[in-house]
Amino acid sequence: VRRINGVRSASMAQTMPTGGPATASATVRLASGENVRTPMLMLYTDYFSTVGVPIVLGRDFNAGDLREDAGAVCIVNEAFVRAVLPGENPIGKPCFSGRRPRVRDTLQSRYGTETEAYEIVGIAKDSRYTNPKGEPLPVVYTTFLQTGTGRGQMVLHVRVSGNTSEMVSRLRHEVSNLDATLPMFDIHTLE
Repeated sequence: VRRINGVRSASMAQTMPTGGPATASATVRLASGENVRTPMLMLYTDYFSTVGVPIVLGRDFNAGDLREDAGAVCIVNEAFVRAVLPGENPIGKPCFSGRRPRVRDTLQSRYGTETEAYEIVGIAKDSRYTNPKGEPLPVVYTTFLQTGTGRGQMVLHVRVSGNTSEMVSRLRHEVSNLDATLPMFDIHTLE
């Protein structure tokens, strides 16, 4: 998809901005000491630039984060920092702990046996992704390959220039060429 003429960037995510709240969550400890469940969105590299949400501190996910031997990392939004780490530089701090899926562990559990702390590597600008009509909520972002999704559905996000109706046709064609049995549901603009 990234090689299609007119595509500026592309990425995948668990849900779309108009798709309602995230189904996964992480338990985090607020500055008050209270444990709360925070929406957790699973995505791939280039997601933030594709949907137009800037990274305001630290870095975005990169190809190295997708390797099985990579450290467990996450990106959080500004609302998360205000609620969990007010007045602190969150880069390098632990965000939440969880068991990561392991590709090589096919004969045993698909998850590693040890709990790992996910390290914050970036801060994303607040957006209304999980709460379109209200104030931005604290959100944790992880990569698909470091989080057990429990489902095979992903949303392809594409930033394009030019005629969008022409682009939809090209995208359908490209996905069909990749795998003709792959279901494609709603394709629409978020304008």
